[in-house]
Amino acid sequence: MNRNYQASLSELHAMLEFIESFAKISGFIGNDIGKIILVSEEVLVNIISYGYPSSRGEISITCDNLDEFIEITIKDQGVAYNPLTHNPQKKQSKIDKKGGFGIILVLQMMDQVNYSRVENSNILKLIKKKSL
Repeated sequence: MNRNYQASLSELHAMLEFIESFAKISGFIGNDIGKIILVSEEVLVNIISYGYPSSRGEISITCDNLDEFIEITIKDQGVAYNPLTHNPQKKQSKIDKKGGFGIILVLQMMDQVNYSRVENSNILKLIKKKSL
């Protein structure tokens, strides 16, 4: 299932509602849904805030049910940015004002996270397995 949205904070609620509805239909419950929504919000707010600094843009969200997994693909044509290469845990142990700590949350709460840049698009895949 796929939906397109304007990269705007005014669209954030609709984006998260789409993801949550799909997760529920796919059999996810409770804490798993909370993790999926928290991670999705972190990613989407960053795209909206930093992906389109001088223009308006779009975000495409595709949700797939893979039996025991959900795969959420978030695609934008904003500034090229691979969040997996900006993990502050790998760089230093003390917290500073540079940010980037959201990726730690994303990596801890998802079972798999993949990034690719295809043509002019950032493509981030978030994969979460159902808890037993």
